[in-house]
Amino acid sequence: MKLKRLMLALYHPANYYLIHVDAGAPDEDHKEIARFVANNDVFAEVANVWIVGKGNLVTYRGPTMLANTLHAMAMLLRVAQWDWFINLSASDYPLITQDDLIDAFSSLPKDLNFVQHSSQLGWKMGKRGKPIIIDPGLYSANKSEIWWVIKQRSLPTAFKLYT
Repeated sequence: MKLKRLMLALYHPANYYLIHVDAGAPDEDHKEIARFVANNDVFAEVANVWIVGKGNLVTYRGPTMLANTLHAMAMLLRVAQWDWFINLSASDYPLITQDDLIDAFSSLPKDLNFVQHSSQLGWKMGKRGKPIIIDPGLYSANKSEIWWVIKQRSLPTAFKLYT
């Protein structure tokens, strides 16, 4: 399982890890990850690896992806003090050691943010502001891809868009 490989490759006792297994994943995947975390002596000793109790459906590129990430951040903020949040999928794999990553981040200001946003939308206005995108993960118990509706919406006037 890719997630086990990822955890073993990037684990560091100074970091915190929250594992979310998609609600659409087979029950056996949920059980296997729970066993893996519970049976790892280092994870148990350091107590810095948690599993989201009830996973959500997450649609790649949909609003459920953002909602799930924000939920994970909120959960981690309740249990630990941390400076950096890195969202990874089981398909990711570290290119540098955790010691090197921690060293690189330690020289950065704690209030630095790698998220970019702007109200100068330009070409993004038509590509991101007008399409109607429906994420079935918001209302359905069945996993499916997001839908791009053919009709475009008018831009909102009650607030300013940022992207």
